[in-house]
Amino acid sequence: MLHGQLIWWYQDGQKKEEVNFLQGERDGFAWWWYPDGGKNGVADISNGLGKITLFFAAGSIYVATNLSNLVPNIWEHISKNL
Repeated sequence: MLHGQLIWWYQDGQKKEEVNFLQGERDGFAWWWYPDGGKNGVADISNGLGKITLFFAAGSIYVATNLSNLVPNIWEHISKNL
């Protein structure tokens, strides 16, 4: 069971994703970056509720939404599209 911070990296060493886990579930802040280091997204999730904001590569907001019990589907979609 995952607990604590988990970080994924691009092959060139650039950080790709940083996520916090609490008893096997994503919880707290999560961040995603484009390969060039630009911010791809940020989320603040607790108990299946929270907010996620995704950004265009140029830095403007693509979408910002509140989440309600959608976390498993959202995380799967984000992870596949990073």
